[in-house]
Amino acid sequence: MLLECEGCVERCCGGERDVKAVLNGVAGVNASRWCSRAVTAHGEGFLQTPAYPQYYVGELRCQWSVRAPPGQRLLLRLLDVSLREASSSSGNCTDRLIITEDGRERERMCGEQEDVIEVVSEGDSLDVTILIGSKTLFPKRGVLLHYKALDCVHPTPPKDGYIVYRNDTYGEYMCCLDFAFPDTLNRHRVLQCVNNNTWNNTLPNCIQHSGIMDGNYNVIGPMRLNSDVNNTVYASVLNHSDLMFDVLLPTIIICVLLVGNGVILFVIYYLRKRRLSRNVEEEAGAICQPHDATERAISV
Repeated sequence: MLLECEGCVERCCGGERDVKAVLNGVAGVNASRWCSRAVTAHGEGFLQTPAYPQYYVGELRCQWSVRAPPGQRLLLRLLDVSLREASSSSGNCTDRLIITEDGRERERMCGEQEDVIEVVSEGDSLDVTILIGSKTLFPKRGVLLHYKALDCVHPTPPKDGYIVYRNDTYGEYMCCLDFAFPDTLNRHRVLQCVNNNTWNNTLPNCIQHSGIMDGNYNVIGPMRLNSDVNNTVYASVLNHSDLMFDVLLPTIIICVLLVGNGVILFVIYYLRKRRLSRNVEEEAGAICQPHDATERAISV
């Protein structure tokens, strides 16, 4: 049986094995009664043996090939494993659960599993096989597993844009000069990986600012935008931008130049006045000072 949901494990059991909580958490989840099939892990979901948790039937082979989207890994959590115990004489498991990756065995078990076991794939897929060798019904619950795709696959950089920085959980993107993201009219966008497998926002292609006229998008390229957007809001944003660059910025520059010229003229005027005052004082001192030759002639 395959169960698919969003956030089921967090709602139903919080990461600990609690059968009643698990059953309550998945009670409202849409279930497909298929035992062996290929499963693509878009988000997360559950796998369980038929008739879980009442019993499991004998001589059963269930196999699931669980695959995550390209570029992502897979987390498999064994929430409840309740199978027939190993033989006391031979020690072999008549009924067993086997998890493999690319033909390599990652986990094998039988009997009762007390704790939640997590298996993280190295690639993008894991194979789950349940082999029941018992001939008849067995009074055990069976198996309940939870799968979840891990990691966020980084989107392709937008057209007319580029990557600023990114890692496994964070991405920062910019549009080229004179381009912007169509939904925000902003050149900058940050993406964050939420729930360890989904980006919190989209990454559309950038559009030219000159392609937006009178509040209507006139998009260059293959992308067409919704014509039902609020044109008044976009027009006011654009008018404010035009006012800033066409009027306020030149006015500020002119004012700065005028103030600078005024300061320079004041300094020049002050220095000239100071120099003129010094020259007048020197001339007055020269006139008032008596000459020795003239004084001697008068005395004779």
